[in-house]
Amino acid sequence: MKSDKNLLEAEILDEDKHSIPNLLVKYLLKDDRVEYAGYRIPHPLVSYPRIIVRTKEGYSPIEVLKSVIERIINDVNNFEKAFLKALK
Repeated sequence: MKSDKNLLEAEILDEDKHSIPNLLVKYLLKDDRVEYAGYRIPHPLVSYPRIIVRTKEGYSPIEVLKSVIERIINDVNNFEKAFLKALK
């Protein structure tokens, strides 16, 4: 993991290679504190995805990432409740 004042690059241990990084990037790009979010896979056969987050001045990329993950968990929980309710 590389971290700077406004930049974070971290490896995501995702065997699928795209599901988790893609979800994170979609949510990060909706956050006003984020200037750039993306991911890359250095080599598809031997490496995991690396997510890159650059935040606006005054915002910690780690804190923004934590908050985005909490938002994703909340959305998944709300979806699960709505789905289970619809099945009744």
